Amino acid sequence: MLERLQCRGVTVLRTAIITQGAIQLIGIDDSEDPSQVEREIARLDIYPKRFVLLIYHRPWSLAAAAAAGVDLMISGHTHNGQIVPFNLVVKNVFEQIVGLFTHGETKLYVSTGTGTWGPVMRLGSRGEVTSFEVLPAGAA
Repeated sequence: MLERLQCRGVTVLRTAIITQGAIQLIGIDDSEDPSQVEREIARLDIYPKRFVLLIYHRPWSLAAAAAAGVDLMISGHTHNGQIVPFNLVVKNVFEQIVGLFTHGETKLYVSTGTGTWGPVMRLGSRGEVTSFEVLPAGAA
């Protein structure tokens, strides 16, 4: 899949950064290791004078993202539990499972996403497509 995307001109961010104007976009490969973000973000050159956006599949390491100067981290993976009462199990694995969270100046948004894991159904959790608008400081 990655090769197909790259052949079509898609930039795949695997512990990599692209800078577009005043925005620095970081993508880190997914891992079952809770310290993945902390370890990989240390290898990157982050410019805190830009708006730094981190995309990482699992909602882990918000504190490490904040320490690195990330403004917004976007994650998913949890599906908000997808099926009640599985949401109770998910809460034991992830501190943040859905919505907006803050650590210092850094924000984390955990999306329920549109897909499913296991059974193709949701009970007690809605799918979502999330849209963000990044504006210059002071603009609203």
